[in-house]
Amino acid sequence: MLNRQPASTSSTVRILDVPKTNVHHNAISQIVSLELMKLDNNNRFRSNESISGEEALQLVNQIEKIIH
Repeated sequence: MLNRQPASTSSTVRILDVPKTNVHHNAISQIVSLELMKLDNNNRFRSNESISGEEALQLVNQIEKIIH
């Protein structure tokens, strides 16, 4: 099992386009903290934008490495 620590705690990750009241905020904060996905230069997650199939597969592969 890969032991990967967050780059920062989820409370220090500032995501400007996903309010803390959003049901997905904590999950997004953890993904960003683990550096699986990144915010843009303006600290926005841009959850309404699409990612390519290749990007999705890369993300799934990274998650598999963490959980196995």
